[in-house]
Amino acid sequence: MSGAITNPSCRWIRRLRDLNAQELKQSEVDRIINDEVKSGNWCLPDHPTAGYRMLGPISAYHVATNTADKEIESWQSVHFPYKTAAEIGLPEEGTVARTMPYVMSSGTFWSHVMIEHVGEPAKK
Repeated sequence: MSGAITNPSCRWIRRLRDLNAQELKQSEVDRIINDEVKSGNWCLPDHPTAGYRMLGPISAYHVATNTADKEIESWQSVHFPYKTAAEIGLPEEGTVARTMPYVMSSGTFWSHVMIEHVGEPAKK
């Protein structure tokens, strides 16, 4: 990646990727991030934030129609740092089908609701 990353959300993701690239255990990554949050290196929002993501081969995206084939996974996430699934009011990952919203990383800095679109072509 070249150039400065100015969006705070992108810097956050970059930090996680850098730590994971060091092949640290997840518990060590969590400890480092928690320490950095406590020391003020990262300012987590006190309100939910949303993310929209797509992953797949570029050949499955059609510019002319702004659509994607089923080969591209699409999902949204709503982040609630340090909130638990019980506090958010949704089930935890692994307790419901992935076609229903669920909470990943409950109670951690990475706590978020996943809304997956399994098997659906992505549209504008």
